[in-house]
Amino acid sequence: MSSNDPYEAVIDALREAAALERVPDEVIAAARSTFTWRTIDAELAALAFDSAGSNELVGARGESDVRSMSFEFGPLAIELELPSRPGRATTVQGQVAPGDPTGIEIQHVDHAAPFPAELRSHGRFEATGIPTGSIRVMVRFAPGDGPAMLLTEWVTL
Repeated sequence: MSSNDPYEAVIDALREAAALERVPDEVIAAARSTFTWRTIDAELAALAFDSAGSNELVGARGESDVRSMSFEFGPLAIELELPSRPGRATTVQGQVAPGDPTGIEIQHVDHAAPFPAELRSHGRFEATGIPTGSIRVMVRFAPGDGPAMLLTEWVTL
């Protein structure tokens, strides 16, 4: 690069910026913790049923391939179907009743960005490609149809 290059000053500034110290871990942790405030107004739906802890008979075929869970908040229920033996990525299916959700997402403890769920008729939804780990479901409602946001407890896939 010649000294007459008009971009030399910009490239030198970029080199200096790249040589700066790494952001301290405590600053990153603080930034991540503030991210949780985006759901501060959400109501928490409590676990009402989990087939993994149920003593009900599974049937003649043996173990079920589906784990059923139900979360409740007042008259609202979020029903989930999770694979009982998930692979590396899985599909989460469910239904919100009653109500007409405007959006549903799967939040993963190890991913900052949520996984959007595809809304179907009658409050049904499906999200694919969810990695194993701890997840929760966030449901958004139109004003007057329920709480603004409803969250399930964390569930481990």
